[in-house]
Amino acid sequence: MNYNREKIYNLLIEKIAGCISVEDNAEIENHILQDEETRAIWKDLQEKHASRGAAFLNAIDEDKAWLQVKQLMDKQGQPKHKTTNLNFQKWLSVAAIITVLLTATYIFNKQFIGLFNIQDTQGQNTASALEEHKIELKLANGKSIAIKENGTLTLGNAQLSIKDGKLKYTAKDSALNWNTLTVPAKMSYKLELSDGTEVWMNSASNLKFPFNFIGDKREVYLEGEAYFIVAKDINKPFIVHSKGTHVKVLGTAFNLNSYGEEVITSLIEGSVMNKTATDSITLKPGLQSIYHVSAGFRQKKFDADQVLSWMDGVYYFDNITLENMGDVIKRWFNVKLVIDNPEIRNLSFTGAIEKNKSLGYFMSNLESASGIKAYMKNGELHLK
Repeated sequence: MNYNREKIYNLLIEKIAGCISVEDNAEIENHILQDEETRAIWKDLQEKHASRGAAFLNAIDEDKAWLQVKQLMDKQGQPKHKTTNLNFQKWLSVAAIITVLLTATYIFNKQFIGLFNIQDTQGQNTASALEEHKIELKLANGKSIAIKENGTLTLGNAQLSIKDGKLKYTAKDSALNWNTLTVPAKMSYKLELSDGTEVWMNSASNLKFPFNFIGDKREVYLEGEAYFIVAKDINKPFIVHSKGTHVKVLGTAFNLNSYGEEVITSLIEGSVMNKTATDSITLKPGLQSIYHVSAGFRQKKFDADQVLSWMDGVYYFDNITLENMGDVIKRWFNVKLVIDNPEIRNLSFTGAIEKNKSLGYFMSNLESASGIKAYMKNGELHLK
């Protein structure tokens, strides 16, 4: 069979979504049996579908998504009569029609890349630019060190150990001297503090911390996002400061996100107290607090798989506008998003993208899924 890439992709997505016709299913089944690469892709799709991505997709508001599809079809001048022959599930599933960027989870897979021979010139350019961005440790004395390969390094009274994307250290400091670890866009990194607390930092984040905790509390300052597994010490509470709030714990695991105007604390296990100068809230596992300077604290339940997906290099988004995707694109691809066409600014998307895939693939996928034109100009990503 002479299949082009779009047809193979569409049929596989229809099949994994369970909305494929009997005739098309027979065709793609035959192709899977005859072609080794397509067979491997199908196996990988099944594994991905059975994991956390499937749970996320099941939670999508289908009625809302369908309205978004229809609105954008009308704007783009698609023939309306064609929709009468397709059920909603098929529109939602096939090739991430217009609103659903689900293709990023699948088409970015290396097996698809090899099968379809997608050219990634944009990705190569982005990768070259990212070589200039390194994880950096700025010491209390003002000296900065680029964290590169595995090994050990002696810095005064401190001994640093770097192995497999994680920084550990021992130090003899008797004074509270502050250091700052900065993780640039596109990257993530692990840090183990002197008390054994583990911190997994997301892209475009920095953590201010001392080599040794002095006194009756353990304090750090976070900008961005990080997941904390706090070593228990009933005599010395652990406190994370971020944007006018602080999270106080004795020993627990939680995620803290302060990228935007809100500070979001998601508790995985244990107990935490969130405080500002005038307000406070105590969380139980499975709840998150959301703080905004104008509205104070509120709390709600959250999906741990979705909140922590960034640790696996996946970003899930549900009904997010193109305009609001700008911050994520900046952190994950290290480029500024510019929307040339005001009419697409508030279009909403639902789906997932993988962090470790290149900007070129993201652009190609966005174009094929939505009809939006994506191009690079002066180091910025433009959409029109």
